[in-house]
Amino acid sequence: MNNPILKGRASVESGTISYLRRTFVVKKGVVDFLNPYKTEPTLDIESEVAVRHWSILLAISGTPDELTLKLTSNPPEEEGDILSLLVAGRTTGELIAGEGGTAQSTSQMVAGLISSTFGEDVKKTTGLDILEVDTQGEGAGEATDRVKVTVGKELSKRTTIKYAVESKDGELTQRAIAEYKFLENLLLSGFQDDTGIFGGVLKFKLEFR
Repeated sequence: MNNPILKGRASVESGTISYLRRTFVVKKGVVDFLNPYKTEPTLDIESEVAVRHWSILLAISGTPDELTLKLTSNPPEEEGDILSLLVAGRTTGELIAGEGGTAQSTSQMVAGLISSTFGEDVKKTTGLDILEVDTQGEGAGEATDRVKVTVGKELSKRTTIKYAVESKDGELTQRAIAEYKFLENLLLSGFQDDTGIFGGVLKFKLEFR
């Protein structure tokens, strides 16, 4: 046969799965080859990792093209808290308490965690110089469902280009930004967004040390 097809079932005796920089130990699993037309594994794997006094379970099922990942925990927590435990080792409630009790939505919290934990890796991998995730409201202490992601590249010591995507109240805005540094403390910034709005601002930065 020029194109042999594998059929049957294989049991997963042991192994590990890396997810969000955590190593899950495989507890049980099977790999079925059910497709009669090509060799295509169908996974059903359960793995586990301990984070403090939580046991977090990661279940993976489906084919490689349509994998489904499901996170649960014991004691049970919401998905946002499970992700927070995996990334930062604390629940969202603990993180909020650490920030003086300022309320944040799950999307804001997860965005901030991803930025702080994986930001340097993303910049190294993509060659970007700037990766910022802003989840703050317009006013001090204001909690909104706002997430703004900005990426950028320094073309020279004076010129920087940025691209920002902001989601706020269900609306998505994209903005291209160019910055030129005249002097160490004097910066000209111009922008244009996807609605056609454009503008510029001259910034003077003064630092006290």
